Parts: sequence; C-alpha cells; structure tokens
Amino acid sequence: MSSSPSASRLTAALFMVIVLLGTTGPLATDMYLPSFPAMQDEFSTTASGVQLTLTTFLIGMALGQLLWGAFSDRWGRTIPLRYGTLLFVLASIGAALAPSLPMLIAARGIQGVGAAAGLVISKAIVSDVTSGPRTARIFSILMTIGGVAPAVARSWVPR
Repeated sequence: MSSSPSASRLTAALFMVIVLLGTTGPLATDMYLPSFPAMQDEFSTTASGVQLTLTTFLIGMALGQLLWGAFSDRWGRTIPLRYGTLLFVLASIGAALAPSLPMLIAARGIQGVGAAAGLVISKAIVSDVTSGPRTARIFSILMTIGGVAPAVARSWVPR
C-alpha cells in the first residue's frame, strides 16, 4: 500500500459511488436490449429503427467523454459530474416518456452524453485520490466490475 497522503483518500463509500457512476453506461444499454421487440411493436417501426436508439446512445457516450473530460479538468470533478448526472436522469425520464421513435432516439443520445460524465469522471477521481500500485489495483477491479455489469443488467430484466 502506498504511503502518500492522497492514496488513503479512497474510502469504501467513495469506491461504491465510483462503481455506480462507472457502470451507469453499461447498465443503460444492457437493461433495455431485451425490450427491442416490444419497442418495435410500440412504435410500429423496423428493427433497424429501434437499433438506432442504441447507436445514438453510444455516439452520445463517446462524444460525452470528450466533453466531460475537458470540463472536469477545467472546472473540477464535482460540478461537471452533477450536471452530467442531472442530464442523464432527465434524458432517462424523457426516454421513458417518449411518444415517438424520433423522440426516443434524441433522448437516448442525450442520455449517452450524460452517462459519459460518470464513466470518465469516475476514472479521473480514482487517479486523483490514489497513486502507484493501488491505482492499478483499483482500475483492475473497476474493469472487472465493468465486464460483469452487462451480465447483471441482463439478469434484472424480466424475459
């Protein structure tokens, strides 16, 4: 264990918050994949139309990482994380209430941008509060959890 002062600032509670923030994106994709056929019927569209909601989410998440990474480096971690989380929550409500496929596609793109805040800023927080081998160990744990999160998300969804 590192003896630097910053290495001891990663508490169990902060670690749990980082895990939750880092898995928001994977959970937001994999929990709704089983509902594709129902969405296709609901919106009277093709499978490709429904798949566009996933594509838009992933594009939003990719672009959002660039946005939130730069914002968090400029203004600190807290403010961009709050705005990103709020954006994610509001877009999630918008997606749940979307009356049409184009509205769902737009909400999912915005949701992806918001989800990126948790994904990128959670990693930055780990780098901020740990150092040396502990950082590598925490990142490997986060990678493992990130790999398991999609399977867990799929198991929560009724078939």
